[in-house]
Amino acid sequence: GSSSAMVETHLTPATPPVTPSAPPAPPKPQAPEPPKWASLSAEENYNMGAKYYQGNKVAQDYGKALDWFQHAADKGHVGALNDIGVMYELGQGVSKNPAKAVEYYQKAVAKNYALGHYNLGRAYETGNGIGKNYSEALKSFRRAARMGEKNAQNKLSSRGQRW
Repeated sequence: GSSSAMVETHLTPATPPVTPSAPPAPPKPQAPEPPKWASLSAEENYNMGAKYYQGNKVAQDYGKALDWFQHAADKGHVGALNDIGVMYELGQGVSKNPAKAVEYYQKAVAKNYALGHYNLGRAYETGNGIGKNYSEALKSFRRAARMGEKNAQNKLSSRGQRW
């Protein structure tokens, strides 16, 4: 004979659902997600800026490029400092501001960036954003040329200047 044994459980029996008298409180607002750039490295921020600058697989957008370059620069990317300078010099994504361009070139130079030396040299050579000063221009071109910057080397060679 088989007798049906009662199965003992430790679970409490389900209680019927209670209908709430008041609507549930709205969920607490979530803390805003940190912006995408915050989690990216300086190099990744720079690469995003370059994509927008060149219109590489995205619509070309100098404003967005400038934002990404600024985040990269804030995280220590020296190439971004130089490129922001170029954008101010040419008025890409910002109003043309040669003096501001020179400030960024000087920041790049402070970190010994070859292209920054070259661009600062161009500013001194033309007096664009800074007082025209040919000897300072030559110094900047020579520094850039010694670091292997081809534009500076060509500019000096074409004038019979050594570096």
